[in-house]
Amino acid sequence: FEPVQLYRWLCGVWAVAGAPPPPAALPAAPAPVPAPSALELLAQLRARLSRGDAAARAMAVDHREALLRAYGPAGAQLVDSVLHFDFDTANTLAEGLLTEATAEAPA
Repeated sequence: FEPVQLYRWLCGVWAVAGAPPPPAALPAAPAPVPAPSALELLAQLRARLSRGDAAARAMAVDHREALLRAYGPAGAQLVDSVLHFDFDTANTLAEGLLTEATAEAPA
């Protein structure tokens, strides 16, 4: 069967049953959530690292490319530390990167 055929059949069943027909158009999809900035990712990652949250590893995997683009070799070292569960080193690296980023930010 085709989706259009199914839709027409359902409309016919609803009409016989006295149910209101479905809306002519589906509601618009919600707007996509923008990706967090590298600084936001780093702050979120550091918060997880400081708590010893193992979810920091999944976050590092999911956002590896963004961290590498934003922080270069330091980002690579950060991700590698997280992937090896060296959260103390990773937390220190993240703290240093955050300090640098906030110092460079325009006032």
